[in-house]
Amino acid sequence: MARKLISFKKINTIFKKDEPIFDEIESFVSKYGLEVSPGKIDAKNLSKIGKKLGFFNKVKTSKVISLFTTKGGVLKTTIGLNVARAAAISGMKTLVIGLDMQGDMTNAIVGTPLEDEKEDLQKKLDEENSLRGLHDFYQGSCHLFDLIQKTDLDCLHYIPETPELILLNDHINNLNRREFWLNDKVISKLKPMYDLIVLDCSPSWNKLTTNALCASDLLISPIECKINNFRNLQIFNQLISEFKEDLRINFYNIFVPTKYSAQKRLSRDIFDWYQDNVEHVSKSKLSECASCEEAMALNKSVLETKPSAKSAVEIKQLLFEINKTLSKKTQHSSDSYNGVEQSHDFVR
Repeated sequence: MARKLISFKKINTIFKKDEPIFDEIESFVSKYGLEVSPGKIDAKNLSKIGKKLGFFNKVKTSKVISLFTTKGGVLKTTIGLNVARAAAISGMKTLVIGLDMQGDMTNAIVGTPLEDEKEDLQKKLDEENSLRGLHDFYQGSCHLFDLIQKTDLDCLHYIPETPELILLNDHINNLNRREFWLNDKVISKLKPMYDLIVLDCSPSWNKLTTNALCASDLLISPIECKINNFRNLQIFNQLISEFKEDLRINFYNIFVPTKYSAQKRLSRDIFDWYQDNVEHVSKSKLSECASCEEAMALNKSVLETKPSAKSAVEIKQLLFEINKTLSKKTQHSSDSYNGVEQSHDFVR
């Protein structure tokens, strides 16, 4: 297989913040002898540069991000894939765990296999049945580390979603500390191996969602710049606040405006309203854009496919906000809940 190369110019477009970083790129490439042809490196070494010039600070302890909102179709999985791949090319050892029975995150990471006209039903069924997921681990039929799958990025792994997640959701409901099964049995065992763990939740609030939130340092919730999202947002924020109080846990929140359209006055007005009235709303936004969809179809981040696109710039702004939030000291203990810095009121 031919080696894939990436130019200094593209690396600069991917990682630069305000000013070009060609000098830093050239210095780093020269220091470690990464240049394989004039102005280019092997794409597999991108994460080595990203570790120095990427989007995330080096973390002292592993961080957990959950992506969850009670409304579907708001680009939740799009954000999750872009965050995970951006972290990986920034040199962070990243694990994605899909918790949605529909398997959207798994499809986003590895794609849907193309059907071969020569393959028969039994062969496809055998392939499907050989895939192990969290339910298999729960039943004791495999080890946790057997579930971890590799991707095209050395720093990005994932645990695939399987249909049996619906059974796991029911089974953990009967356990003691049922809200903490995922943290106790899965996340705590994986944290020593990874810098970042990304949990993609179902849009329906179930026991797996509760488990994800109980294990999280940060919750990212997309909110559409559309009128039908207003009522859902108020209810959702109330549920999150009550959830934190009931279980006496804490995590940071970021609400991300999505499906923004600069051409529509209502969309602009809603975005402005979010900025003025919603606590912990991101200053960045994700516009309606074909670039993200095209990147998703290729199982890539938009930063990798079209780093100069508008949507790539928006994703970068969001990544800087996420990094800033993760750099704060996040406390989960009940003793610290009443003393945390951030307020969880919906309206300022």
